[in-house]
Amino acid sequence: MTTHLRRAGFTSAALVALAAAASAPATAAPATGTDAAASFLAGQFAAGGHQLSSTYAGQTYLDAGLSADGILALTSAGVASNEAGAATTAFAKGVGDYAMPGTDVYAGAVAKSLIVAKAQGQNPRAFGGVDLVSKLQGLEKPSGRFSDVSAYGDYSNAVTQSLAVIALQKAGAPADAKATNYLLSLRCNDGGFRLADDGSACVSDPDATSFAVQALAAAGGHGADVTKAVNFLATKQNADGGVAGGTGTTTPNANSTGLAAVAFTLGGQGARAVKAQSFVASLQYGCSFPAAVRGAIAYDRAAFAAMKSAGASGKLAGNETRATSQGLYAFTRAPLVSLTKGGATATPAISCSSEPTSSPNTSTSTRSAPKPTTTSSSNSTSTSATPAPTSTASTDATAAPTSTTSPSAPSTSTVPQSTSTTPVTGPIVNTDKVSDNTVPFGFAFGAVILVTAGGAVAYARRR
Repeated sequence: MTTHLRRAGFTSAALVALAAAASAPATAAPATGTDAAASFLAGQFAAGGHQLSSTYAGQTYLDAGLSADGILALTSAGVASNEAGAATTAFAKGVGDYAMPGTDVYAGAVAKSLIVAKAQGQNPRAFGGVDLVSKLQGLEKPSGRFSDVSAYGDYSNAVTQSLAVIALQKAGAPADAKATNYLLSLRCNDGGFRLADDGSACVSDPDATSFAVQALAAAGGHGADVTKAVNFLATKQNADGGVAGGTGTTTPNANSTGLAAVAFTLGGQGARAVKAQSFVASLQYGCSFPAAVRGAIAYDRAAFAAMKSAGASGKLAGNETRATSQGLYAFTRAPLVSLTKGGATATPAISCSSEPTSSPNTSTSTRSAPKPTTTSSSNSTSTSATPAPTSTASTDATAAPTSTTSPSAPSTSTVPQSTSTTPVTGPIVNTDKVSDNTVPFGFAFGAVILVTAGGAVAYARRR
């Protein structure tokens, strides 16, 4: 059963699926690398009526946060711009319900929506009928913190703050010094950044740190802070290039590694970015896998091994869309602030005619990695690094507390389009990252919520 994603008991407006504009014939792409990952994502969008979905407790929900991640990923890849445009149109129609359901307003969702609007060449002051710039600015507290306004509490965190700084910089309305100073107040002694400002002992979170690097680089003038943060991330990178996330994601994974690759690039540690790319490439399903999963990126090595073991009967586990949306950054390595609509309009058609079927792990990006202009000195003015478009992830910008599992799709890579209007009561947590194949790990803009699934407990982080 498919229903619309709702939060706090409010019924969301139906998102209208629009036909993609006519495009030039698709070009052939190998089953691994940037274009293949983009091809997989575009296919998921097209199958779902230009929207992506998540499944929880047997119900499928339209997932606006995941759709935002997917749009940014396609923009980053520089291909399938027709599908990205159609998805943006659908996303804009529901942006109010996504970021501002009822009387609630969620800072992270507003910020991510603003980034999507700018990346896709839309007016952020009239996106889906909402002035996202003014709305986001109005959420800044005297402390500089961008906070949620919700009956469920304030779940904003370091990812929220980073996205807000990036979004306003991208919109040409830079956040004030209080905003970046508040972000810096979340830094721990080891140079990394904590996720939640909850008064507990400061423990650095790799994912929060990766986002903070993008925000500080975008704001400019924080070269030394960027260097410290990237040096912390370097201590979290394994010999194979993988990077693990924070609590609940201690296994090296595609999402955390993709985000770290952007941070390594901005911090001038290109060799580490290359290692991160190699790790993510080793998780991508190539021609030896069923056609329905080719191009997708597995969440971690265990997920990749399980798919390989399944052979011809392998099916999507449900977290591949989320993992691919953020893992793709390991190939493009461009920060959110640099994302610009453009590139090939058509969706690449994956071809296995010339790729060895025994090695799905040899992907390398066909695009040059972005080079930061001034991230290594404290007087840096901007890191609008180089325009090789990129996206994250976050690598999801959902709003109220939610608790969904990873998006699942049937083995045919199709996602049923929503037709039900059954209301869902209570706060839903839209997951943004999955800790493994059974436990939902949501990156929500704001909440760190315990979610129970399959007898295991994981932290759901809203972004």
